[in-house]
Amino acid sequence: MGNHAVTLRVTPFLRIECKFWLTNDGWNGSCEHPSIAIQAGSFEHAKSEMEIALGTQIESLLRERQRTSTGQAA
Repeated sequence: MGNHAVTLRVTPFLRIECKFWLTNDGWNGSCEHPSIAIQAGSFEHAKSEMEIALGTQIESLLRERQRTSTGQAA
């Protein structure tokens, strides 16, 4: 029996410190590295928005690195 490659998406667990605080307009959140700021109506929504923003930022950095390593960077 030959070897078969399997491709699947893996979601890594990363600890990134973020700060959240309540204001008159809802919840604010920020992260220093990478620099991200969000605002939402509830804490749960703010946390979710921060997770999405961090994921988007990390995916962007990985795509940029991949383009650079394959010589496609402008």
